[in-house]
Amino acid sequence: MSQTAIPLEFERYLQNQISLGDAPDMNEMIFAYIPGLDASQPIDRSDGLPDVSLWVHQQDIDQVGKLGDNALAYSVVIPGTVAEFTFNAIYLRDKNVPSSCGMVVHKAEETKENGMASTKSLVQAYAGAAEIAGITVDAATWQIDYQARLIGMEEDHRLACLDNYGHTAFVEGFDVTQQADPNKYQVTPGIVYVGGLRGVLTGDVLQTITTKPNGLYVDVVRQGTALSVWENIVTITASQTELTDYVDGNGDQHYVAKLAGINADGSVDDWRVKGGLGEHEAANDPHPQYLSRSEWLKHMLFKGMPMSAVGPDPDPNIWLPAGRVELLRVDYPTVFEIVSASAFFTDQATIDANPRAYAGHWGTGDGETTFTTDDWALMMNIKVAGGYGASGSTKEDHIQNITGSINGAGNGDVVQVSSSVPDDSFSGVFQSDSGSTESEPYKTGTSIDILNSASFSIARGVSFDASLVARTDTYTDSMGLFLDHYRVIPKGVFSYA
Repeated sequence: MSQTAIPLEFERYLQNQISLGDAPDMNEMIFAYIPGLDASQPIDRSDGLPDVSLWVHQQDIDQVGKLGDNALAYSVVIPGTVAEFTFNAIYLRDKNVPSSCGMVVHKAEETKENGMASTKSLVQAYAGAAEIAGITVDAATWQIDYQARLIGMEEDHRLACLDNYGHTAFVEGFDVTQQADPNKYQVTPGIVYVGGLRGVLTGDVLQTITTKPNGLYVDVVRQGTALSVWENIVTITASQTELTDYVDGNGDQHYVAKLAGINADGSVDDWRVKGGLGEHEAANDPHPQYLSRSEWLKHMLFKGMPMSAVGPDPDPNIWLPAGRVELLRVDYPTVFEIVSASAFFTDQATIDANPRAYAGHWGTGDGETTFTTDDWALMMNIKVAGGYGASGSTKEDHIQNITGSINGAGNGDVVQVSSSVPDDSFSGVFQSDSGSTESEPYKTGTSIDILNSASFSIARGVSFDASLVARTDTYTDSMGLFLDHYRVIPKGVFSYA
């Protein structure tokens, strides 16, 4: 811990400055090394500056600002060009006035290293400090927390590596081999990304493992202090229970990756997830956290079935794939439980033999560990329960049927009977009426007085039926069309010409 105090010397200095009409001016910070200093003991306020022989560095104040009305913050930035020095005490003074020590700090030993810049700030508090010293600038305008910004930059970099390499990617090295001593295992130097941190093992590690089976793990944590270079620390750890990422007692985040499994007979199983840039670029699906191109296209064209429609726990943000896809039963236990008990759980071979007819059915997959989804992409129309069709069945597109006929008829007219039309002369939507006749004595080529005829009967006709060439449904009423051989009576789709 550290101790701070405002010496009695400052009170006399302050009174003297006020009597002269001058403001107090703490314009220099002095760093000293006091041998045998106990930083836990209170400071004697009667003491002032130590002997000059104990001074290790002195520097003019760079910034001063107020912290409210009763406190002033004084800061210096020690350049990296200043030679290394160690200190355990800091002092404020007016270098232009003898016996003007304004503040004393006793602290644990600290070293300002070569090439490293350092910022030190002291806060001096007394009643009316800002007004007496004539300081109007708020310290918040220049006291910048660079550490917060640096931590943010480091986290951005870690997340970028995590996006590129995933949680674990062994780039090179980290080979594990059993040694002549069967309880010794050597781990070679290498490079690995774990949790977005780049870990470098610079030398061989010899691990002793006497309890088997066991496992080897790589533990990477980023550590450092405000006065040191931060680095990623790599540790090889043996554990019989699986290790995962964790936060230690100091609040440092550790990222853990599986390295190798040590079997009961001492043999080594390679657990490494290879992930160099070459492997990453060549991988079929290097970013499993994102949709692959094929999955994306399928997702855009056919979003599929919401899980809320097939499970007891509604989640509109989770969707099953749209096309027929084979899924592991253990990955979708709730879905499998529901569909396997339904009437639409069908043998996979039956579905594969006629995919369109069974597009609305779920398949048995391999019969043991997998099952297949229904195929929304093949369903032209999905029937619902009711008069339209059985739930789960499918139906192709169709139109309402259109029917009509051209009938031979007579009623009060004299007509010339036309030639008979053979059945094979009709095509398309037209066909010969199956009940057509020509009764005696009214044969083709004769004239008939229909009004005075007692037994006139001629019924050679033509019918129109759209179902002969198009898919139609039977649930609608048909449309009528009536004509005779000699006079057209327009109905339905025909008109009189």
